[in-house]
Amino acid sequence: MKSMKACAIGVMFGMSLVVFMGELLAAPPDEAKTNAPKAADALILTVADDGKTVRVPVGRLIEIRLEGDAADTGWEADVVSEKSVERDGGLKPGESNLPPVLIFTPAKDAKNKAIGTYAFRYRAIAAGKATLGLMYVYPGGPNGVSRKATALVRKVSITIEVMAIAK
Repeated sequence: MKSMKACAIGVMFGMSLVVFMGELLAAPPDEAKTNAPKAADALILTVADDGKTVRVPVGRLIEIRLEGDAADTGWEADVVSEKSVERDGGLKPGESNLPPVLIFTPAKDAKNKAIGTYAFRYRAIAAGKATLGLMYVYPGGPNGVSRKATALVRKVSITIEVMAIAK
């Protein structure tokens, strides 16, 4: 009888442990992961922000959207040399100072493949300042082009001041 009670207690303890562990595993992730910015939460900057300094907290997603309205001309981003901002998605081992990945949305009924919205995403990763430079160049476009010479049509420069989050 004693061994049957001991067995029942052991089974109940084991089931309680499984339920407890299941509750732990099902608990929401810690606050830092829950509050991670998503693309929908990005600070959207445009050509209207050219020459400005914009303050953001560490961790903020920044998206620069620029309209391409000329045939065979496209926006390109400079590499970011400062350590406070990096391209969204980070860098893989062995990579350094790469420009952000282009997100291109063609204009409806565009007569040229280069006409549309060019978007570049960055993430604020440490306190400090970084200047983001973008150039509208001919020839250019969303798929890149081979060229012997380039004409600079326009340059946009936005300074990002990244503020440390107070703890």
